[in-house]
Amino acid sequence: MLEFEKKLLSSISASDIRLGNILLAISGGADSVAMLRAMAAIASKAKISLEVAHFNHQVRPDAASDQDWVGELCSKLRLRFWTNSVKDTDDQPDPVQNDEASLREMRYQFLVETAHSASCQSICVAHHAEDQVETILHHLIRGTGLRGMQGIPENRVMESGIVLRRPLLKFSRQEILDYLQEIGQEYRHDVTNDNQSYTRNRIRQELIPLLQTYNANFSQHLIGLRNQIVEAHAFHLDLVRAALKEAVLSNQADHVRVLVKPICDLPEFLQREFFVELWSRNNWPRQKMTSDDWERIKNMLTQTEGRLKLSAGIIVERRAQMIVIEREN
Repeated sequence: MLEFEKKLLSSISASDIRLGNILLAISGGADSVAMLRAMAAIASKAKISLEVAHFNHQVRPDAASDQDWVGELCSKLRLRFWTNSVKDTDDQPDPVQNDEASLREMRYQFLVETAHSASCQSICVAHHAEDQVETILHHLIRGTGLRGMQGIPENRVMESGIVLRRPLLKFSRQEILDYLQEIGQEYRHDVTNDNQSYTRNRIRQELIPLLQTYNANFSQHLIGLRNQIVEAHAFHLDLVRAALKEAVLSNQADHVRVLVKPICDLPEFLQREFFVELWSRNNWPRQKMTSDDWERIKNMLTQTEGRLKLSAGIIVERRAQMIVIEREN
């Protein structure tokens, strides 16, 4: 067994990822192909069974070739291959909405549905350590808080108990490329990763190399800071959840009423986190919420009246000793 495979086996053996069936999300790029080959190599020792899923975004002319290529690799590895594409979904995005966020939502919907069909308890995606750094920097640029500084979680519970896992988060991109070279495995190249119109690509290709000229270990230091923030935020989250228990008067899918006083009793920097946690519990969209939006909601605590209409289709209103939050249908 190769060192890359040993490291992966050690990582997943420390968690419950080894239990049940696992659906691997494979694009054909270096990261996901390395995950596929390594997971297939350790499957018997880890006592896991694997299924493979590929979502064709229909963005590039060679997208169909990527799909066929992944299918052939799965055939060689004797793994069942599931696929879907934008044109095969019932809710195709309007061309104007055919952006990264829309496609990501469609992809994850497909993955969850496929996991259920394949009786898989987990979905694995191939984010690695550099993806973690890119994500944290992206959040910083957009404006973020404690949650955003935590970047990508290793595990996240999705719909119906399906767990999204990222087994390569502790692997560097170079480790991935070295492993593929060691086993002589080819992979596909997504040219959209070179497109400078995407912020994440510019972060990867321009900002991170620039920061590394100040300190070659910048990425490791940022991940170390992120790990400390995760630990601190876990403690803070206990305080926020206690306040939620006291403050929430009613909580329906599109209508929430909360008392102001328990929120005001929190330290000021956690008052914003109260609302972020409330959003998470109700599965309300947070992608369109900006740092200013969260601050405007928090400022409602010191007002006696007022009404906000946020871009995410959320209305926040101060009524006497309460704040009422409604989501428009």
